[in-house]
Amino acid sequence: MTHILIPTDFSEGSLHAIRFALDAFGTEGTEFILLHSVGDVPRQPLLPEYIDDLKRNGREELREFADKCRALRPTERLNLVSVVDIGSVFAAIERVYKEREVHAVVLGARGKGEAELWGTQTTSVVKNSTRPVIVVPTEWKAGHIAHILYADDRAYVHKQRTLTMLVELAKRHKARITLAHVRVNMDEPLSPSEVAMHAGWFDGVEHTTLVVPGADVTERLMGLAAGGEYDMIAVLHRDLNWFDELFHGSVAKRMALHTTVPLLVLQE
Repeated sequence: MTHILIPTDFSEGSLHAIRFALDAFGTEGTEFILLHSVGDVPRQPLLPEYIDDLKRNGREELREFADKCRALRPTERLNLVSVVDIGSVFAAIERVYKEREVHAVVLGARGKGEAELWGTQTTSVVKNSTRPVIVVPTEWKAGHIAHILYADDRAYVHKQRTLTMLVELAKRHKARITLAHVRVNMDEPLSPSEVAMHAGWFDGVEHTTLVVPGADVTERLMGLAAGGEYDMIAVLHRDLNWFDELFHGSVAKRMALHTTVPLLVLQE
C-alpha cells in the first residue's frame, strides 16, 4: 500500500493538494494521511485545557475537511486517516514519520490568507524532509501526467531508491521522463549523465536526455516548465547552494507559486 501524507490548514490550497494526490496516486491501494497542526502553543503544563480545546476543534474541522475530500470522489472509497498535532508543520510531520509509514508528502502551495508557501512552513518541509515532497501550485489543472522533467545535475546518484517516487509515478501514468541538464559553462567539457547510465533504474519507462544552455539553472528550468510540454518537474535535494536559491529567492516564488507544474522534490 502507498501512504501519502497531506498536511492541511483546511484551505482551498490544501484541497487542491488532495485533488492532485487523488489523480497522481489513485484511491486503490493508497492511504491518505490528513495532518493538521494547531500551531505553536504555550508549554502543555501551563494551559492543558486550552490545548485540549484546540485539538478538539482541530479534530472537528478535520472531520469536515475529510468529508470534502470524500465528496471529490463520491463513487470511490477513500482510505483517509486523520491526525491532529501541535507545533510547526514540519515538527508534526516528523512525528508522523516516526509513527507511520509515509512514501511522500503532498503540499498545496498556498494556505489560508493566500500565505505564500505557508510562509516558511513549506520551505522547511521541502528542505528537511527525509521523504519525497510534492508542492502543488494553485494554477495546476487536473490532467494526465504524460511528461516529467527531471533536473539532471549530472552528479552521481548513490541509491536507486532515491528515484523510486519519480519512476513509480512515471510507470503509473505511462509517462516519459526527460533528464534535462542546464549547461551553464559552455567552455567546460560536458560530463556524462550519471542517472542516464543507470538504465536499469528506469526499466519500463521511456526516458531521454536533454542538454540546454542557460546562464541560470533555475531560470532555465522555469522556462522549460512554463513551455507547456511538461506535467511535472522533479529536482533532487543535493546541491545546497542551488537548492537554497531555488526556495528562497524570487525565482523560487515564481516557480512554486506561478508555474502550473507540480514540483517533486526527491531526497538523496
